[in-house]
This record gives sequence, C-alpha cells and structure tokens, in this order.
Amino acid sequence: MTHWSLYVDESGQFQRHDGSLVAGLLVPATARELDSPTLRRRFEEIWGPAPFPPHAAIYGDPIGQALLAAIKPGPHGMPAGRHAGRRREASRGVLSLLENTPFSARLEELREGVNTTLRLDDVRTATKLLRRIPDTGADIERLDDVANRQRTEMDALLRRSLDRYPGSRVLLLRGDHEGHRAVVPGTRIFRDRYVDALEVLLHRLHRVLGPADTCEVHVLTRDVEVAGIGDATSTTHFGGLLLRELLDVVRVATGSSVQCRTSGGAVHYRDRRATLETLHPFLVLCDWVATTCRPATQDFGTSLVDLERHLEAARLPLGALRAGVVTPALGALPMLGAAGPAEDRVRAALTPGQRLPPQPAAPRWVADQVSEWVNAARGGAA
Repeated sequence: MTHWSLYVDESGQFQRHDGSLVAGLLVPATARELDSPTLRRRFEEIWGPAPFPPHAAIYGDPIGQALLAAIKPGPHGMPAGRHAGRRREASRGVLSLLENTPFSARLEELREGVNTTLRLDDVRTATKLLRRIPDTGADIERLDDVANRQRTEMDALLRRSLDRYPGSRVLLLRGDHEGHRAVVPGTRIFRDRYVDALEVLLHRLHRVLGPADTCEVHVLTRDVEVAGIGDATSTTHFGGLLLRELLDVVRVATGSSVQCRTSGGAVHYRDRRATLETLHPFLVLCDWVATTCRPATQDFGTSLVDLERHLEAARLPLGALRAGVVTPALGALPMLGAAGPAEDRVRAALTPGQRLPPQPAAPRWVADQVSEWVNAARGGAA
C-alpha cells in the first residue's frame, strides 16, 4: 500500500480553442512529508522579494518582474532573493516609463504597499501601455534576461522536487472541446471544459494507483456552476463536498477501490502566514507546471513522442509523463490526454464489448495517446 498526494491546478480560460490545461502532480508521499520549509526557502531565493505565493503567469513574465520590483515588501512576503539586485536595476527604465501612463496610480499603490497582490490584469495593462511607447525593446530584454534566469531555476527546482520521490507522475489534460451543458450524474456540478478535463484526470488517477493505495487530493479552486433547487443554478467555489462528489463518481465509474480524500474546503492560491493559512508548496509547483507546459500542448502538429521529449527536456523528470496502469496492466501509458471525443474512445476501449467511437484526428499528440490506450486495452485493435 502506498500513500499518495495529488496536487491539481489549471491554466487558461477554458474557452473555445484556447488550449486550456488541467495539470496534476501525483507524488508517493503524504502532504505533511512534502510540505518542506526548504522548498519554501528555494521559492524565496528564486522569486523574492515579492508577495508569496509566486504565480507563474505573473512572476515568469518580464513586465511582471518590473511590477514586482516596484512592490514595497510586506511583513509576510518573500525576502530578497538572489536576483533582487539584478531585477531592481533592470526594472528602472520600464517603471520610469509607466510613471507617465494611466498605470501611474496603480504603480504608486504598489510602491506604498497598498493592494500589493499582483493580478494578470496588472501585467496585461502595463504591457499594453508599454507597447505604445517606442524604443522599449532594450528595457524589456533586460527584464526578460532576469525572468529567464528565474524560470530556469524554477524548472530545475521542479525536477529535483519530483526526482526526490521516485514514481512521481505528471498528468496533463486538455479541456477545450465542445461539451454539453448538463449536470455530471451523481453530483450537483454542471459540466464545462474545466470540469470535464478534471474528471478525465481523476479517471487516470484511479487507473494508475494500486487497489490498496490511498490518495489525498488537493485541487486549487475555481468557480463552477452547480444545480440549485428546482431549475435554479448558482456559481460557487469548487472544492470540499463538490470535489468529494466528483471523486466518488469517478471511483464508481472506474471500479476502483482506491480511497481518495480531500484536504478540506475550497483551496485558494494564497498564503496568509499571519493567520497560519499557508499554501502547500507543491501547489506552487503545480501552478508552474500548468502554466509553463500549456503552450507546448497547443501545437496541433506535434506528435506525442515529440511533446513528451520537449517537456522532459525543459522541466519534467524523465518518465513522469507515463505510468503503468492497473487495468490493463500492459506497460506504461501516456498521462497526457484530453477530454471529449478522445477520452470517449479511451473509455469505450476499456469497456468490454463496447463499440469504439471515431478516432480524433487532431491535435496529433492527442490522437497518438488515444491509439496507445486503445491498443493496450484491445490488444492492438485500434
């Protein structure tokens, strides 16, 4: 019996054709074993000084780096890291330019320590304004050099963190297909691209864990629609009871005996050390995986083999994208996949006597992973 922890986050808006992704880090250790003060210090060394936790889409962006340099350090943020001086110097030109734009009021807030939580909208607004100013290329290039050093160190930290726990797996599921708006049977949750992709990820989870294994599931929350009384619907944070409902539905559908439990209520991407509400460091790593792996999965012409090689060369441990499955036990199968027609064909192949729906043609890597699962399930009858 092995005790596992699963950490889940997503990237993208889950709108049509935006290539959104749900990512999971599956690690053979308990959450307590993985919650390392050393790992937190590594984040501080790479990304400080800045508010914690470091959000990949903001902290890995060159303009995000400039805005981080403007923030007045808070009592519970990350202390100065190894790149603090280089970031500060590289940011001077960009921050000087932003002082003469409509972003100046927001910049003053950051400098005064008011509302220092950076949002993607902050980065997007500042970037848009800078594009209107000529001759900013050299300033942004200096910032990107700093950001690239940090991105490289974060990739190495991710790889080392997973390598410490042999058997760790990375699950990546696309969720941008055209779905049907209906409640997931056995739950109160309405289907959307995110819910469908998360459901596929949980199906993969139950197919790679042993019958006596246990797993603690940590999912960073997002808004989902749920069924109310009668015809009413409401929007709420996903997690807690809703997550347990989905976990139970998937366990029954897969015939799994794996015991999965949740960590409590809805988990937000935040850290409030003053109130002892701290974010687990592996959720920070999962945010990094979802954001940085997503662009590679949007190339429709890439084969599965080439995509796996690219992700392993860039940041993931060798073999983390494949796992042996309980049924069928025919070697390591891809942990990269997609919701919708691709998963429909996989599930049909895993159900004896069920007719296979059509093979999806694109993206190429999605079709490749379907073929591998079907061949394993049907003995080569893809």
